[in-house]
Amino acid sequence: MAKKIKLIEIAPNPWDLRWNAAKEILSKHGGELEVKVSKCSSTEFESVFKKALSEKPDILIIDMEFSEMALNISPLKTQEIELLGAAPLFIKNGENLWPRHLIEEGVLRAVSKNSQHLDLMAPALVAGLGPLVPFIVSALGKIGFHKISITDVDENRGEKLIASLKNRFFRVEFNFVKFETITTLPGIYSFLINTTPLNLENHLLDELYFFNFLKLQGVVCDTTLVPVETPLLTEAQVWGARLLSGEKIAAEYDVLIFQQACGITIPIDEYLTALHAAASSVLFDVKPFLQRFLDRI
Repeated sequence: MAKKIKLIEIAPNPWDLRWNAAKEILSKHGGELEVKVSKCSSTEFESVFKKALSEKPDILIIDMEFSEMALNISPLKTQEIELLGAAPLFIKNGENLWPRHLIEEGVLRAVSKNSQHLDLMAPALVAGLGPLVPFIVSALGKIGFHKISITDVDENRGEKLIASLKNRFFRVEFNFVKFETITTLPGIYSFLINTTPLNLENHLLDELYFFNFLKLQGVVCDTTLVPVETPLLTEAQVWGARLLSGEKIAAEYDVLIFQQACGITIPIDEYLTALHAAASSVLFDVKPFLQRFLDRI
């Protein structure tokens, strides 16, 4: 008999195809997934979140945009999740939903499996200032990076985030890179991970496309899930970098969630194939996103 799993996702712009892929694979391995997607704005989040908690799902997924609010509102917290400053995931344990930090392990697994022979003596570059960054920093620290730079268009927020990270991660050396200076950086970075959104207003991406900062055989990772081949990855491939797509991080993360929430182990390759098919079915033209960069070269 299939094990029933109830999942609720709260997001401003949910992507249902992700959970359709999960349903397909879980059904082959003894799981029956019931999904409820709650689309809401930040002003509606608190009431939607509290209602979701009262429904006691097995898994509650919170979009990163709402994850800091979720941590503040949650009646239950853990030391680890408070250290990371956001709660993007809750898993049922007994009668309670506890915040978990599996996205950190998902990033760690995806990077470790798909980016062998990383130069850990070289620094890593993280683009963005969102709540995903502390999870990524923690994963990169566990992989072995000792120097991490962070870049964004908002210098004041960037300096504040770095001050906060220094208080959380004592063994990592941090520095902030102004986005206007990205193209003047020396080619010393062995790893780039982008956490910023793919939209035409994101001028930070325009600077990253030059890849002057990346070492030979460096790795470029984009956490964007759709499209699979983002403009950043498209240009990184032309430059000669090794690529790590967002779907590989999402696949590792989802497999961990189902394993810990319901004890079902999904073969990662099988799930990644289904997730890739779902993401690839979305038509996306990268040209408008690269035009400003192409006009400069």
